Amino acid sequence: MTDVIRNYNSIHPTTPLKLILTDLYPNKSIVERYNTSVDEVTYIEKAVDAAVLQDAPKGLKTMVNSFHHMPPQ
Repeated sequence: MTDVIRNYNSIHPTTPLKLILTDLYPNKSIVERYNTSVDEVTYIEKAVDAAVLQDAPKGLKTMVNSFHHMPPQ
């Protein structure tokens, strides 16, 4: 993931890409690991409910591995 972002940013230095991760139940140790070691990625420490968009960070949104949070219907 970070290799793709770094490659993109090297090709497009005037419009750098930064990834913001969120979760309904953020894992504190994972949050800390990303926020202290990966410059291109920020992991929001507070819970963010993807069903409440006004609480989500601004920008393009994509849901990856999120369906385990949703009821079957």
